[in-house]
Amino acid sequence: MGNSRPWNDLTAIVILAGGILKETVLLSLLAFFLCQPILAQERQGGEEGAAPARDTEFTVSFGKVNGQPGTDVSMAILFARKAGAPNVAKLRARVSYSNAVLKFNRIEDAYLSRRAKLRVQAKEETGAGAENVLEMNFELADPEGANFPSGQIATVYFHVAADAADQIVPMNPQAWIDEKQVMPDSPLAQIEPGHVRISQTPVFLSCFFFTH
Repeated sequence: MGNSRPWNDLTAIVILAGGILKETVLLSLLAFFLCQPILAQERQGGEEGAAPARDTEFTVSFGKVNGQPGTDVSMAILFARKAGAPNVAKLRARVSYSNAVLKFNRIEDAYLSRRAKLRVQAKEETGAGAENVLEMNFELADPEGANFPSGQIATVYFHVAADAADQIVPMNPQAWIDEKQVMPDSPLAQIEPGHVRISQTPVFLSCFFFTH
């Protein structure tokens, strides 16, 4: 009888710990399902009513990013090739933007590009009016011995002007796959535009349940 109390205490601790764990799991599951609409909206760039992606062999995508005046922003460039689609040797993309708001900094190849020995280059030129034009080239060093990567192929860095007002700078690129321009109604390829959302205050993607 004298030894029963430690066991009773241990049993109580185990029951209490089990109850806390169960509550934590339930709250985590609740948070997961409640936060899915928020995360899904951010993946779509926060745009409601956006048309669903078409089922094409190739897709060129520019990221949707947030930035503040006087800072740098990084934008992902992605290329998707469906299984069974022919290989690609070269991709060229061109995008224009206000030169009073954004300034091209640099481009960096992604891990998949390095694995495939994809040559990644970019050059900013003066466009019409108050716009600059960024020309990007992605070319396989050995098209016969490697496949064009499917996934993130590069990251582009821009500097946001210190006096930039709150706004959204659209990135509506043109693209050429093996020197053939991707037209808006192309049944084989599509382009998903991006943007830079500039705000004086930081924009944080979070969910109440994960921040309280």
